[in-house]
Amino acid sequence: MKINPILTLTAIFIFILICSGTAMAAGEGNSSTIERTASLNYQSSQTLSQSEGASDTLNVQGYWINPTSTPLNTINVTSLQDEGITDVFISTSKSNPSSLQGFITKFNNSGIRVHAWVTCFHDGTSWTDPGNETVVNELTNSIINIATNYNVDGIHLDYARYSGTPGNEAYRYNGTTHVTSFVQNIYNEIQLINNQDTPDKPYILLSAALMPETSVNGYYYGQNYTQLAPYLDFMVPMIYKGNYGKNTTWIAYVTDYIVKAANGTPVVAGLQTYMSDTYAIPLPSSELEGDIQAALDNGSSGYVLFRYGLTDAFEETPYSYTNINNILDAATWVKNYIAEHGELPSTVSVGTEEVDMPIFLSLLARGLLYIHNGETGPIGVIDYNNPPNPSVSVLNGTILKNEYINLATRVLNFMNAYGRAPNFSGSSLGNIPYKDLFEIFSNVLDYYKLNNILPDSFLLNDTIPPTVTKTSPVNNETKISLTAPMIITFSENITAGDNYSGIYVMNTISGVKVAMTKTISANTLTIKQTTSRLYNTPYQVYIPAGAIKDMTGNKLTNAYTYTFTTLSNDSTPPTITSVDPTNNKVINVANKALVITFSENIKAGSAFTSIKVTNPDGVKVNPLYKVINGKTLTLTRNGYYINGLTYTITLPKGSITDTAGNAITTFTSKFKIDFVKPTITSVNPTNNMVINVANKALVITFSENIKAGSAFTSIKVTNPDGVKVNPLYKVINGKTLTLTRNGYYINGLTYTITLPKGSITDTAGNAITTFTSKFKIDFVKPTITSVNPKNNSSKFSLTAPITITFSENITGGTKYSGIYMKNLSTGKVVSITKSISGKTLTIKMVSGRLSKNTYQIYLPAGAVKDAAGNSLASAYTLKFKTI
Repeated sequence: MKINPILTLTAIFIFILICSGTAMAAGEGNSSTIERTASLNYQSSQTLSQSEGASDTLNVQGYWINPTSTPLNTINVTSLQDEGITDVFISTSKSNPSSLQGFITKFNNSGIRVHAWVTCFHDGTSWTDPGNETVVNELTNSIINIATNYNVDGIHLDYARYSGTPGNEAYRYNGTTHVTSFVQNIYNEIQLINNQDTPDKPYILLSAALMPETSVNGYYYGQNYTQLAPYLDFMVPMIYKGNYGKNTTWIAYVTDYIVKAANGTPVVAGLQTYMSDTYAIPLPSSELEGDIQAALDNGSSGYVLFRYGLTDAFEETPYSYTNINNILDAATWVKNYIAEHGELPSTVSVGTEEVDMPIFLSLLARGLLYIHNGETGPIGVIDYNNPPNPSVSVLNGTILKNEYINLATRVLNFMNAYGRAPNFSGSSLGNIPYKDLFEIFSNVLDYYKLNNILPDSFLLNDTIPPTVTKTSPVNNETKISLTAPMIITFSENITAGDNYSGIYVMNTISGVKVAMTKTISANTLTIKQTTSRLYNTPYQVYIPAGAIKDMTGNKLTNAYTYTFTTLSNDSTPPTITSVDPTNNKVINVANKALVITFSENIKAGSAFTSIKVTNPDGVKVNPLYKVINGKTLTLTRNGYYINGLTYTITLPKGSITDTAGNAITTFTSKFKIDFVKPTITSVNPTNNMVINVANKALVITFSENIKAGSAFTSIKVTNPDGVKVNPLYKVINGKTLTLTRNGYYINGLTYTITLPKGSITDTAGNAITTFTSKFKIDFVKPTITSVNPKNNSSKFSLTAPITITFSENITGGTKYSGIYMKNLSTGKVVSITKSISGKTLTIKMVSGRLSKNTYQIYLPAGAVKDAAGNSLASAYTLKFKTI
């Protein structure tokens, strides 16, 4: 069915009014919302996937749905079908995607595709690193788990980027490569699933919400449209003109830019339906239609509306809504009511509305998940029925945070599926009764209201009062800093009791109670004095009975007190005990953290910001991060130190002090960066050389001074059968490694020297790769095998050359010049020329020989030698008579 996108807008908004409420916009104008709607209808100009199962045309009209604020039981599939909806995008928890199954089941055989909408590198409150291998692997596994184990029609990636805020821009971390690699890997994994052709398994499409900042999108966020396009079936840039302070012309420009950058991958414009996040007033319908038309006219394959329910053409949603603060106040009231009466109230006031208990149970669970997921905005008040047969069993025990979050999810899923509250809910403690669900959720939310953090655990049906488990300082400890806080840790999470104001810290010499502040976080009470303590003075911390209570109201039974004594007046400045790297050390770690350790605990001094690391030209490393922890100062940088440069660490006078305020004098230390691996410049004997020394010392020379590496003991010399020379002695001296053996190498064998990877490093620790070299042993001296003419022969030519052939290839030896030819008939030595080729020595007379004269050739010992240097052992004489 082909639907006009503009005409479809009216039907979409009507459906919105029926099944959902207004979503709250997120910070940065990004795609993190409670709920969003999409309506898009396009024909792609390219095949969306190269694998089987994808079609050339993809028709999409869809909605983003968050089950937390739009429960499954509020969605009418028939109405969606009547409006021509083809796709729904369901917000899905990476760690607990079970709620997705209800939507898959509900939309089965409806003709409406279900996509898992997954938030990637943002957890609701903070960002994770797309370049962190552990984070990426865990996220990929979670997404592929959803794609494998749930029959979804698509995976929709949200927050697949860097935040782009100062300090977290993508360009600082090679971010475009990391984001593209992540999306490519997800795409490849999904194609593997698609290619399995599993029966009844839908073909899975991959899409992503993208930032709209055109040419700088990759620079700040790591989202390069052209690089991402091959790995997405369609992309949705969030072109929110209100948040960017732009107009409709800007929408046209951005759409055109991204469509061209996408190289044929369908682009679907995401558009705001309201003025901006800071001015959430609906756009006039005519203006919104103009925005949509601008996108379509510039190549958009449809549009996604954000946020729905905000136009001037329609009335406000009929659902009742509340907010998280109203739920927190009501949770405190219910918690106190249960503690006082031992039973549930019949109704509870949430803001200005009175609701019955099943409705409030859903609000407790929904509010808890809102906080856990970092969501904001209104929370729908949905009607639910009472449990038909609520359980009344009694359970005791601790429920950890991950379990009570899971419990809230399962309770909400149950209520959405069945329209009523559960009789009980399963847990590690057993089946938790209906009433105890209120106790758990109301106490957890009350704790959050007081401490602005969810507790690590909750003790169900707790009657045990909290006790002190440890203190800092410990009782009777001495030499305590004048400013160190007093931290009292309890056996469980705590809050202030009726006698909280009775807590004090007293100077036991003067009897004066000191001014202080008190804060509670989880199971710890932290006390800080507002003025410094006196030197060498005992102090007492006093916590009266009832000053502290646990989450269920059990009070500290007995008063608790402990004492400590401050340190003596200290006038000795701290000294540096170690520096890593040590002074003048050569290191091969490009982003080495520099750690300076002191003789005592330290703190930042007046010149702390002047601490610096400089290159040889005095240019400072910037930014340089300085962190103090106890006795150590750690200096780290963005980026990398430059190979070959020497850097200087400078701690100026007064930059560091001890806890008493005694300052250091100026300190400097240097280190050099060396990333270059040592190379072998020579080997004696050279590779494939034939040698005649039976116990030859093998010498390998490197380009720089070396030391033994991790595989040093694996250095070896082996014969042709791989048998190692043993023992083999290995000695390093400066740039050379010398290998010697006991005994002798065997004549005729070829030996291989092997230096394994990592066996040798330079002084900075840069290791060599594997190196091999061969040499052959030859002790046998060359011998004469034939001559022409033969010895004592006659009638030899007057001009033919004389050739002497040896047992092996030869060269001239030390006595080569001693070879001569003599005419014995005249007694004169004649002029000759000598040449060697392979095994043959050739001798020619400069002028012709005399007829019927006797000649003699004389080769002294050492006149020739073989390739190994073995010389002719003894002199040789050859006589012949001419023709």
